[in-house]
Amino acid sequence: MSSLCCHRRRTTASWPRGHGRRLLQAALIAGVTCAGARAESIDWSLGVASATVLRGIALGAGGVDLQAAASYADEAGWRANLGVAALHSKPSNDRWEAQLFWRFGYAHQIDDDWSAQLAHTRYAYPESSALRRYAHDELGATLAFRDLLYLSVASLRRTHYETSAGRYSVAYDVVARHALPSSVWAGAGLGYLDSRGSSFAYSYGHLGLGAQWGAVLAQLNYIATDDAAKRRYGDAASDRWAASLSRIF
Repeated sequence: MSSLCCHRRRTTASWPRGHGRRLLQAALIAGVTCAGARAESIDWSLGVASATVLRGIALGAGGVDLQAAASYADEAGWRANLGVAALHSKPSNDRWEAQLFWRFGYAHQIDDDWSAQLAHTRYAYPESSALRRYAHDELGATLAFRDLLYLSVASLRRTHYETSAGRYSVAYDVVARHALPSSVWAGAGLGYLDSRGSSFAYSYGHLGLGAQWGAVLAQLNYIATDDAAKRRYGDAASDRWAASLSRIF
């Protein structure tokens, strides 16, 4: 589950390799600019992933995705994220799609064990007719027990739907983590997304391992969805292994 911070078909609108690099550079410049103002509150990261997955659905169409993010946090509890992913549209060519996201929220420590977060997030896919159906805003709340258990609910609004049917949905997630020796942890999660105004709903989940060595973070997850997701999204909802490697600065 992502923490709140500032710190996943080919058409003529696909992004070429150079444009993907420029998007990554723009995100890094944004992170460096913020860092100059409040160095103690800003982190930024670079990473690669075998798939960019959002609620069980893989975006893009294979190949290695590039990711960059900048995050801001202050002592009062305010959090903000800005991120970009360059999604490899086909393993056999050099064309890319882009995912942009930004998040603004507030985190509150209830007591020594429990904390709560509230955030607004937007996912956008500039000029991509293939991915525009995934563009949405969401308002989410998360209740966390230490770094062990996360319970969340989010209201989603898809921006491009012309009718109200299917435009709004609610997602419920539970994620658990268990620390293992040598800075390794095991994680598992289950989720359910229910579309309002239509009969479509599906379940998704993951099981995997993560490890952090200093500023380097690695994760390997097996991601699965139910038959309803596979009928709606096809290969994008196939059960799959997904690996990622990132460096925090």
